[in-house]
Amino acid sequence: MSKGTKYSQQFKEDAVQYRKDHPELPLRKAAENLGVSLNTVEKRKEIING
Repeated sequence: MSKGTKYSQQFKEDAVQYRKDHPELPLRKAAENLGVSLNTVEKRKEIING
């Protein structure tokens, strides 16, 4: 079983900022635009909404 992709802290911060800047986008579209899986975005959802 693989551990998955590890994203840099900068990428994570940029992804959170992207979601804050584009709240109208569905999570699926935001994930596509960021080049990550929907699951990855959903895991960060609490941070994005917080």
